[in-house]
Amino acid sequence: MIERRQVQRGRTFLGGSIEFGHPGFTIECVVRDMSPNGAKLIFSEAISVPNEVDLVIARHGRTHRAHFVWRRGSEAGISFPDAEVKSRVVSLDQARRRKSAENDRERLQARIAEVTRER
Repeated sequence: MIERRQVQRGRTFLGGSIEFGHPGFTIECVVRDMSPNGAKLIFSEAISVPNEVDLVIARHGRTHRAHFVWRRGSEAGISFPDAEVKSRVVSLDQARRRKSAENDRERLQARIAEVTRER
């Protein structure tokens, strides 16, 4: 099988649930491995649910918007679409600090080149 994940997942054994619909339907699951971008879920039996759900991990006090990537019997792989967006978004303050650090690096490199030429 070809590995398509961008981030390696860590093994877990967390109780979780997926929630969907109105009123909110809930199905219990076990989160077997997880990364910031997605997770593998195990259900007690094969399920039929919408492609977009919320994964709730009570132990961590977190809810992730999730999209089913694959399903095989009682197992499923999900991705967290918001994780991709968050990884690309940089605050204005972070962008300014990054630019300042790049400028400092360029000045230092120029100074090092100048000092080494003087020798």
